[in-house]
Amino acid sequence: MSVKRHDKIKLALTGLPSSPKLFTALQLAHGLCGSWERIIVIGSSPRDGQYQHLGGYNTLGVAKEATPQRYMELLNIAASCGKEIVILSSLSDEWQHGVSSHLQSSYYEDVLRSHRTLFHMMKHAPVHVIGCLDTRHTFLQKDEEGKRRLRTEQAIQQPEIEQHFTTVLHLDRRGCACVKKDGTKIFPADETFKLSVHHG
Repeated sequence: MSVKRHDKIKLALTGLPSSPKLFTALQLAHGLCGSWERIIVIGSSPRDGQYQHLGGYNTLGVAKEATPQRYMELLNIAASCGKEIVILSSLSDEWQHGVSSHLQSSYYEDVLRSHRTLFHMMKHAPVHVIGCLDTRHTFLQKDEEGKRRLRTEQAIQQPEIEQHFTTVLHLDRRGCACVKKDGTKIFPADETFKLSVHHG
């Protein structure tokens, strides 16, 4: 990924839970900065450290039900301790458990405001940010034969979340990517491709 030194990439990787989003994010991150020690993964999965055999990247755990405020605190920690790339491995959990679960609470508006602040902070953070977003299948209504028609995969996050990222790539189960949005104009727009460290 060819960028100027002062540019900070804000990239989203979307895909079903079975797609290799974290592995791909780590490959891109290492290609981008060239040092595992300058990469940090923030997430709620106990598997966030499963690729340590690739290199000694850092991890910061966050509770599955953590609010956006907690993500902001950890992002600040990562940015202030000399890390160059932050991978948010569980951005779907941030929305599903940290925001939406408070829908019926008296402080939902405060949580939603924190959510918006988090993404504003990500956009202007002095580090590269790669966000991993799970998707789920959405279906059209049943057709005349009573069959459900597969429509698309939808990111488990706030609608139109793509606007907060420079580039959005969708991964299939094999790790092949297609471009959903690319403000950098670097990735091939009309074909699927295998992401690797060389794209960093």
